[in-house]
Amino acid sequence: MNATTVAVDLAKNVFQLAVADDHWKVVEQQRLTRSQFERWFDNRNW
Repeated sequence: MNATTVAVDLAKNVFQLAVADDHWKVVEQQRLTRSQFERWFDNRNW
């Protein structure tokens, strides 16, 4: 099983995401608005 950690920095208008794999290596970073943030989670294949 692959572990995934998602760190979210919450702000008033944007969300900064960092996705790490099971070795704690950051594999993806995103800066998203509120609506983009919701769509990002909806479209993930966990």
